[in-house]
Amino acid sequence: PCEHRAGVLLYYFRERCEVIRLIVNDDSVTAELSLGSAEDVALSQLRATMAVNFEAPFLLCREFARQPKIPSGGAVINVSSIHSALSEPGALPYVAAKGALESMSLTLAAEWAQKGIRVVSVRPGATRTPMNRSTFTAPVL
Repeated sequence: PCEHRAGVLLYYFRERCEVIRLIVNDDSVTAELSLGSAEDVALSQLRATMAVNFEAPFLLCREFARQPKIPSGGAVINVSSIHSALSEPGALPYVAAKGALESMSLTLAAEWAQKGIRVVSVRPGATRTPMNRSTFTAPVL
């Protein structure tokens, strides 16, 4: 189902834009799905986190590259996390998914450079949102 949705989503935009020149993959799940020690992580938690944080961006990138008119000068921005490099206990599914996203970005950048498509990954620090509010222990300045 997710694979089909990615194709439908990009088809929808291509019908309106002719060529998609930029994709920003910035969706993420973390708090409820990723807390707990590694030995307590259920496979369903890992799969759910990977589905949103890695598989969905992969599918969108793949559909982007399958466009009938490959946009030279096109770009993909994958939003990873500082936690992919500076891990913390209790975040295995999230950290693994963001690490996979970064590795994919490096591979796609190498593969698509000759097509004129740039692929980058950015690592922002933690941003307080309703999704992760409970993980912040220090008061907000």
